[in-house]
Formats: sequence, C-alpha cells, structure tokens
Amino acid sequence: VDVGDFMVESGGMTFMTPELVTTRTRVLDYFRAVRKTVPDDHILFSFEQSMAPGNETKLVQQLCFVIGFPEHDLPQLVTGERPEAVDNFPELEMLRDVVFMLKFLTAPSNAAMPVIRHWMQVETKLAWRCSEGTYEVVAFGKTLRPAAVHEAGRQRRSGAAPAAWSGGSSRVECEEDVLKLDNFHLPTFQGKLAAREGELLLSYLTAPYLRIPLILDMFATPRHVQLLALPDVQHLIDSVVFEP
Repeated sequence: VDVGDFMVESGGMTFMTPELVTTRTRVLDYFRAVRKTVPDDHILFSFEQSMAPGNETKLVQQLCFVIGFPEHDLPQLVTGERPEAVDNFPELEMLRDVVFMLKFLTAPSNAAMPVIRHWMQVETKLAWRCSEGTYEVVAFGKTLRPAAVHEAGRQRRSGAAPAAWSGGSSRVECEEDVLKLDNFHLPTFQGKLAAREGELLLSYLTAPYLRIPLILDMFATPRHVQLLALPDVQHLIDSVVFEP
C-alpha cells in the first residue's frame, strides 16, 4: 500500500504531543521501507490514482487458484458482489475499506468530503460495486472518489512554509529565493513588521527545526511581543512549533 499522500498531507498537521510525532515517523519509516522492496505491480488499492480495478485483482486471482474458486469477474470478488473472497477472507474487506478511507481522508481538498452533520452508522458503511470497469463506492449519501479529488490539486499549505507568508509568491524554498522577493511580498503583519524583519522571518522558515528557536526568540523581544495578539502570528507559531 502506498501512503505517499498521507506523508504529504500530515506534514502540514499540528501534533501537540511528542508521541504523535514519533508515531507518524515510525509509520512512515515502515511504509517507506516496504515500498523500497515492493515493485509497482504489487501495490494494492491505488484509489488516489484511479478507481479502475488494479493489482488487487491479481491477488484475488491467486486466491481463486489456491482455493479453487472460478477465475472470472475478479473485480466483483474485490467489491464483494461475488462474496467468496470476502466471506472466506474478511480481512481483505477490512483492509480494502481502511485503505480507501485513508486515501479519501488524505485528499488534498475538502470539496468532495461529506457534509458535516450527524450521520447514522448505517449511512457511513461503504457500499461497493464494479460498474463498467470502475469501482463505485457509496457512503454518506454520495459516491466517494478519491481519484477525482486528487486530480483537482492540493489546496492545503503548511503554515510554517515560507510560501504561505510571501504574499502570493508560491516558490520560496531557500534563503536565495527570499532575497529575490520584492518588499510587497514580505510579511508585515498589518504593518507592524519592517521589511528587513519580514525578510529575516522568511529566512528562518527555510531552516527546518532550527526555525523553532529562531522564530520564538524573534517574537519574544519587547519590540515584537505585542504581535502575539494577532491571529496570523499565532497560526505561524503554532505551525512552526507543532508541525513535523
């Protein structure tokens, strides 16, 4: 299973306890190690790329060969429309649903997410079928398609990324990029931060981990401590301190 999207999306999440950060690191280390040894044609449930049946049909075909099931309508074995596989191997159904929800919930946009309201348990159950060579998954009163959401592009940006504070300049990855910015691209926080200080702030943000003491020290000075009352500055510091 490929969890690349989880790695990217969780990179902008805030983790308030060290245990959560180390747990994320261990999970990603495990899947990275597995991914290095597993070829692409063995990756299952790539729903973020396409809802067409993929390598999981090869898996159920092997199950058919070993158990003696007829080797036809393999996608229907994955969806459960042919119940032989999920009845004899319920863990296959559980893994399918867990991976699907992981891919769906780590989508880069919330445009396709269910409406926020109270849902009954029966409404949240994933109903699978394969129609015209494509998996269809219905839950929360709608058809869920991770691939369609990923095609729309990523909309979430880390609050600790220099590009988030560079006034619309999307490519700020190193100190050299910061030096090339015009003054109107530098953060001022309602005019309370000088251009030189805004440039210094962006430079700090280009240094992972080192940015934590540098940013905290910057806003701990008598000149800047009053900026902590601004929501943007609070968001910046939360992101710097608590994002992995």
